[in-house]
Amino acid sequence: QGVGPKAALSVLDVLPPGELAAAVAREDKAAVARANGVGQKLALRIVTELKGKPLGAGGLAIGAGAGPVAATPAAPSLTGEAVAALLGLGVVEVNARRAVDQALIRLGEDVDLSAVIRAALQELGR
Repeated sequence: QGVGPKAALSVLDVLPPGELAAAVAREDKAAVARANGVGQKLALRIVTELKGKPLGAGGLAIGAGAGPVAATPAAPSLTGEAVAALLGLGVVEVNARRAVDQALIRLGEDVDLSAVIRAALQELGR
């Protein structure tokens, strides 16, 4: 069971994916807890669940204490990155793909990763 869409949206409102990746790498629970509705326990859970998962622009992965490291794929697609971010938040893959597809239909193809993730989380929250 992952982090709920509302909590994930709240966190992304405070920390864009790249900053979230850096906060997770630093295990900065206080930065995550700045999100509306996210207390210390949920912030700890988010940091713990995201540790080692691909996050952020450019396909950053959070290493075990090593800080952000470039992921192996050279140029992941916007869809792939958005789905990976949702998977990192505990969303089931089929639901993540459906939500990202719906978000891209709504927003169009010329959008940034943060907007796609937010829209996909809103789709999941419906």
